Amino acid sequence: MKRSYYDELIIWRVEKAWGVATQISRAPRDIRGKFEVWKDLVESQGPDPVSEMLGFEARTGNGQWEGSFFVSFGFLWKLRYCVRPEIREVLVLELESEYERQLNWEAELLRRERGA
Repeated sequence: MKRSYYDELIIWRVEKAWGVATQISRAPRDIRGKFEVWKDLVESQGPDPVSEMLGFEARTGNGQWEGSFFVSFGFLWKLRYCVRPEIREVLVLELESEYERQLNWEAELLRRERGA
């Protein structure tokens, strides 16, 4: 089978789940910049070659995130996403700061203590 020029151009679509745009807009400027670089690379090359690049190593999620992947953007920030290869789409599930997760966890503990 002969390959054409268009077979070489793998175009992927990056979609954001509900609320992710707000999470991205609240992130620091350097994290937003890393997200844009990651997004451009995924759209042009696909998620597999991008995960092999230095700084964008994808790891599999576990627990409630089983079946998804995450990429670390710096020390505290994680981008979680799901890949749909049959339609060449990457769905961004969340961009989260570990610091914010810790604050939310502590607030939930306080709320439960007061309610008990």
